[in-house]
Amino acid sequence: AHCYLINIGAVTLTYGRRPDAVLTSTPTLYAGEDDLVVKNPGAGRDQPMDANLTGIRRSVEEWRALADLAAGLTAGSSALAVLDGTLIQWGLESRNYPQFVRDVLLHRGFLACLDRLRDLNGDRHLAVASYISYPGGGDVVNALRIILCPGDVINDRACEQCETKECEQVTGLRDRDLFAEVLAPGERSALFASTSSILEDYGDHRVRFFYLNVGEEIARVEVPAWAADDPALLDLTHGLVLDQCRRGHGYPVALGEAHEHAVVTGPDRENFWQLVDSF
Repeated sequence: AHCYLINIGAVTLTYGRRPDAVLTSTPTLYAGEDDLVVKNPGAGRDQPMDANLTGIRRSVEEWRALADLAAGLTAGSSALAVLDGTLIQWGLESRNYPQFVRDVLLHRGFLACLDRLRDLNGDRHLAVASYISYPGGGDVVNALRIILCPGDVINDRACEQCETKECEQVTGLRDRDLFAEVLAPGERSALFASTSSILEDYGDHRVRFFYLNVGEEIARVEVPAWAADDPALLDLTHGLVLDQCRRGHGYPVALGEAHEHAVVTGPDRENFWQLVDSF
């Protein structure tokens, strides 16, 4: 059967004098002709959906749902809109898709949602971030490799001819290992910028990130540049992510609850395919 299902779990937690919690799960079945392709606005061929594009579409729908939730916040409120995972759409960087695919999913999809979230800061204090648990990246460590290199020119040929191999001192080291040594619980690192080529299309949503010692782990927190450039929004992100991790015993409680409502279990999958077969 040519179809797929995206299930989005969303949680809104309110603290203070009037605490509240709203938890939802929204499954959507994609089975129509337009659902199984990325439509080409021009006269060319449409791009058939594959597993990678389905993941990107899920990400776009998650951010659209997050923007809808944020739009419902009362004026003057302070809040953090946060998702699990990365702000960087790696799948559009690593695959050779036609340009219209990037236009539809990135510009009109993902970045349009970030535009909405940025514009909501007109009458409320809204921080936006993504949370990466146990990050495996090495952006900062790779910068250390360059610092350790004794050569004036750094390229593959120079590396092959290097006799000292001083950069190998940090081989196998991840950013989280590095910051586990320098960050006390509750502390965040300096801000860093990713150099992914896909970010050339991001404009003022270019990704900045910092590492945060939440006590149980070193997490990577990514924010768009406009939020990183606002000290108040950056501090709000730091404070609320840390508070959520402490309430969730090392992982943001809102994301944990959202995941529980989003996950499609094995029995769920069996029931889904039985329903498909029945039609």
